[in-house]
Amino acid sequence: MDKKNQFKPCQIVCLEHKNSCLYGEVVQVITTRELCWVRPLILAKLSLEAAIFEDFVPEKQVVDVRLTSDLIFPMNLFRAALDIEVIPILSQLEKMDLTPSKIQIAKGELQDFIKNFWTQES
Repeated sequence: MDKKNQFKPCQIVCLEHKNSCLYGEVVQVITTRELCWVRPLILAKLSLEAAIFEDFVPEKQVVDVRLTSDLIFPMNLFRAALDIEVIPILSQLEKMDLTPSKIQIAKGELQDFIKNFWTQES
């Protein structure tokens, strides 16, 4: 197992797919099976137009996925999230509306992200 993938509980990690990043908090590391139990926090989507330019920090569409299902994925799929990428996004969480309709939309967004991720991985 790589040293870089030895995560700790409460650490923020990122699962990247195309122009989206799923940020989550490590709940537990299952070292014997090299799995990571992660509680999703935010799904950040970069617009395709903004993804073309790398000279500036692009705006991201942020979806609050805190009230969705936890994930157990192989550890090697995650990377440690950097403070400079996470802090601006996490600061938006308290302003987000958690109405039942928004929670349902977030569940759908997370499900689509995971489905697209595994479709590409397989």
